[in-house]
Amino acid sequence: MRTDDLAARVVRELTVRYGGVGSETTDAVDSAAPNQAGEDNRDVACMAAPLAGLPVGVSGTTVTRLCGSGLDAVADAARRHRRREADWR
Repeated sequence: MRTDDLAARVVRELTVRYGGVGSETTDAVDSAAPNQAGEDNRDVACMAAPLAGLPVGVSGTTVTRLCGSGLDAVADAARRHRRREADWR
């Protein structure tokens, strides 16, 4: 399974589990990809958003820092929310 397809499954499940998260309320998808290579060498979050059924205007950001990717992706999302750069309803 490609990484963007797998990420899309996670994003889709989040929209089902949490009523406040969905195509009309989500403006960004953040992801971490510690070791991108070959077919997986793309912006996973940007590719996963439309595969999950989110509108084309939803942005995607993938952090690639090997060991620190996951933590950096969470920190970046929290920073944007704290600075009101992302609209989380």
